[in-house]
Amino acid sequence: MRLPVTFGCIASLYWCSVLAAPPWPELAATPPMGWNGWLPTTRGLIPGYENNETMYYAAADVLVESGLRDVGYDTVLVTCAGWQRDPTTHKLVENPILWPRGYKAYVDYLHSKGLKIGAYGDTGEFNCCETCANGTCWHEPGQLGYEELDIQTWADMGVDHIVIDNCDNANTTAQSIFEYTRIRDALVKVNKPMIYGIWDVGSGKPWSWAPDVGHYWRTGPDLGTRWGDDGTMSIMLNYDLQQAIPSLDSISGPGSFAFLDNLAVGLPPNVPHKGDTGLTFIEAQTHFSIWCIMSSPLILNHNIFPGPDAVDSNLTKLITNKEAIAINQDKLGKAAVRIDGSRTWNTLMHRLPRQTPEVMWANGEQIAKRLSNGDVAVLIFNRLTSPVDIVLDFEDVGNTSLRCWHVRDIWAVEDLGIHNGSFTATAVPSHGCRFLRLSMGQICENPEPTPAPCPAGYVNHASGYWQNTDPCNGSFVHCKEESPSSVALCAAKCNATTDCVAFNFYEVAGNTACYIYHDHTQSPFVPNANCMTCTKHDADLESM
Repeated sequence: MRLPVTFGCIASLYWCSVLAAPPWPELAATPPMGWNGWLPTTRGLIPGYENNETMYYAAADVLVESGLRDVGYDTVLVTCAGWQRDPTTHKLVENPILWPRGYKAYVDYLHSKGLKIGAYGDTGEFNCCETCANGTCWHEPGQLGYEELDIQTWADMGVDHIVIDNCDNANTTAQSIFEYTRIRDALVKVNKPMIYGIWDVGSGKPWSWAPDVGHYWRTGPDLGTRWGDDGTMSIMLNYDLQQAIPSLDSISGPGSFAFLDNLAVGLPPNVPHKGDTGLTFIEAQTHFSIWCIMSSPLILNHNIFPGPDAVDSNLTKLITNKEAIAINQDKLGKAAVRIDGSRTWNTLMHRLPRQTPEVMWANGEQIAKRLSNGDVAVLIFNRLTSPVDIVLDFEDVGNTSLRCWHVRDIWAVEDLGIHNGSFTATAVPSHGCRFLRLSMGQICENPEPTPAPCPAGYVNHASGYWQNTDPCNGSFVHCKEESPSSVALCAAKCNATTDCVAFNFYEVAGNTACYIYHDHTQSPFVPNANCMTCTKHDADLESM
C-alpha cells in the first residue's frame, strides 16, 4: 500500500517553491564533484566486474589510489543499486545478492576512505533502473508517496548526497515543482544534511524554480557522446540549451548550480546512445573546459579502473588538471557568460538568427567568468569544421580601462605574457579551444595600429596610417568615394583610373570607403588610425 499523496500546495505552486531556499546551501559552496557508476556498470565498461558491491568497493579504492579523490572527485554516485521495497514496512532495502555486506557497510567504507556516497532515486513510483540478480529482474522503486520514509532510510545509512531523477513522472513544470519540492521538504523534516541533485533533464524548466529547491539541477537531456551542432543529443546541444536560459549567471552559483549533465570524457562510441560517435581528444578537452568555466558539477561517468581497457592517460591528465578544476571550483562560483558580440549592436549582428555557421562562428564562441581574486577565465572555441584565428577583444572582458592583461594558457601550461588590447588565438583547430586565465589587468596605452600591406605595385605611405583633414573639400583634382570590400578593390579602382597616383583605404563606423588621389601635392596630411594610404611604387611618389 502506498502512502497517501497530498496536494495542499498545488493551488499556489510557484509561491510554495519561491518562498523556500535549498536546505544547507553551504554543502554546495562550489560545484559538487564525483564519479557515477551508472554507465560503467550498466553498459559493461569495466571488464571483470558486474553491478554489485564488489565493483563499488573496488571503485572506491581506485578513486583514492589514482589521485582522483585528492583533486576533488570525492563522491561515489551509486546508480541502479538494486533497491527494493519491503512489502510490510515499505522501507527501501538493498538486494542481499548484490549487497551481501549491506549498503550501510559500504557507506561506512567510503567514509573511512575520505569519500562520500550519493544515493539515486526518482520522483515517481519507479526510477529509471531495471536491475537483475540471479535471473530475477525488477524495476527499482521511486520515492513518490514515500519521500519522508526513504529520506529517513538513507539518513540512517549515512548517505551524504541524493540525486533524484524524473523518469516516471510527467516532466511538466508544475509536476516537477510539486514532486521535487516534496523531496526537499522531506530532507528538511528529517534534518540530515545531504546534497540534493535535481535530475529532471531540464524539460520542467528547472532554472525557474530549482535554485530554491536543490543544490544543482540538470538543464538538458542525457548527454550524447558526440560533438553535435546538428540538434542531436550532444555536447553542443546541452551547451546551447543552457546558454538559452535567461540570466543564468544570476541564478546559478554557490548553493545551487546549473548542471550540464555527467561528463562524457572517456566514454566509447555508442554509449550512452546508439550512434554516438565518441569524442576526439580535442573535443573532450573543449567539453571539459565548458563544464569547468560554466561552474557545472563535474561528475565522471567512465571506466576509471586501470588495466588494458583503461582510458588514454591523456584523458586522465585532462580531468585532473588542477588549473582547470580551480576555475570550476572558484568560490565566486558564477556561470560564465557569452562575451563575443557584447559591446555594440554592430558586433552583435553576426549572432542574429538565420546566419550561416561560417558567419555566426567566424570569430569563435567566447565565454568568460570573473574569479574571486580578480582574474578572469576565458574560453574561446571553434565550432566550425576548419581551423580559425579567434580574436579576444579585452573590452569584452568587462573593464574597458584595463587594456593590458597577462594571459596564461591552461592546457598548454604556458604563460603567454602581457597583451595590450586584444589576444589572438591562431589556428584554433576544429572543435578545439584555448582555455585562458587573464590576470594583472592594468591600464595601458592604446596599441599602435599595424599598417596592413598594400597590394602588389603599391607601397604604404611613409607616414603609415593617415588621412587628409578633408579629402573631399575640393582641394583635390578628384575624390571619389566607393564601398569596397577589400584593399584589393581599391587598387583595382585606382588602376582603372588613368591619372590615379594613390588611394586611401578608409574605415569608419564599420564601413569602408576608397579615396582615389589624382595628385600628390596636397597637404596637410595628418596621422589617423582609421586610414591606410597606398601609393604607386615610384620613387617620386614615395617622396610625396
